[in-house]
Amino acid sequence: MFLLGLAVAVVVIATLMVLAAVHWALRPANRAAELIRDFSRPGGVDAAAIRSLAVPRELATFKQALTEMMDRVHQFVERQKQFSANAAHELRTPLTSAKSTLQSLAYGVGNREQCANAIAQAVGDLDRMARLVEQLQTLASLDEGDHIPMCRAIPLDRLLTLLVDTYVKTHPGQVTFTATGEAFVHGEETLLTCLFTNLIDNALKHGPVDGPVTVRLSYVAADVRVAIHDTGGHLPVAVLSRLTERFFRADAVRRRSTGGAGLGLAIAREIGDKHGAVLQFDSQPHSGTTVSCVLPAIN
Repeated sequence: MFLLGLAVAVVVIATLMVLAAVHWALRPANRAAELIRDFSRPGGVDAAAIRSLAVPRELATFKQALTEMMDRVHQFVERQKQFSANAAHELRTPLTSAKSTLQSLAYGVGNREQCANAIAQAVGDLDRMARLVEQLQTLASLDEGDHIPMCRAIPLDRLLTLLVDTYVKTHPGQVTFTATGEAFVHGEETLLTCLFTNLIDNALKHGPVDGPVTVRLSYVAADVRVAIHDTGGHLPVAVLSRLTERFFRADAVRRRSTGGAGLGLAIAREIGDKHGAVLQFDSQPHSGTTVSCVLPAIN
C-alpha cells in the first residue's frame, strides 16, 4: 500500500510539474494572443510590441511569422484608410461644385444662357462623380478575388483593332494601330478591353491636344507587347514609378482639368496583374511617353 501510494504521489507530482512547465512555456504564446486581441481595438498595439516580445527559441519561427502577418495587416489597414480618404476628397470637389451651381439656379441667378451653362456644368460634375464611382466599383471587384477565368484564347490583335476603330470615330486621324501579326493571350475579354481603353485614354488626356497616339503590337521572345505612345512631355523616373498608384497624379492641376481621379492606370495595373502582365513606362524629353503592356503569349 505504501508503494502504491508513493507511485500515485509521484504520478500526481509529475503531472503537476508537466502542466506547470507547459503553462510556463506557453506564456509567450498567450501574451502574443493578448496582443493580437488588443490590436483589433481602437488605439491597439502594433507589430512592434510583438517583435519586442521575448520567446523561447522553439517559438521564434512562430513569432517571426506572426510579426510579418501583423505588419501586412497594418499596411493593409493604412492603405484602406488612405484610399477612403482619397475617394472622399475626390467626390467632395464635384459634389460641392454641383451643389453650388444648383443652389444658384434655385435662386434664379442669371439669364437663360447663364442658366444653360450652369446646368451643363452641374451635369459635368455629376458625370465626373459617376465615372469615379464606376472606377471604385471596378477596383473593388478586382480586389475581391485573385483569379479570373483564363480558359479563353483572346485574339489580341483583333481586340485592339476593334478598340482603336472606336477611337477613330471620336478622334479621327489621331489614334493609329499597327501589328506585326496575330497574337493570342489567355484572359477575360472585357477586362482586357478595359485595360487598353484606360491606357489609350491616358495617352489622349495627358499628351498634347490633338497629338498623335500610336498603338503597336509586337512579339518579344515568348511574350506579346502592346506599346502605346504619345508625344507628351518628359516625366521623371520618380514619377514613372508611381503612375499606377491609386489617386496619384503627376501634375495635379493639369490632371484635374481633364476630370480624371488618378485611377485609370491603377485599374490597368490590377487587370494586368491578374493576367500575368507587366506594365512598363518610358518617357523621353524629345520623343514623348510610352506605356507598354507585356503579356504571356499563346504559342
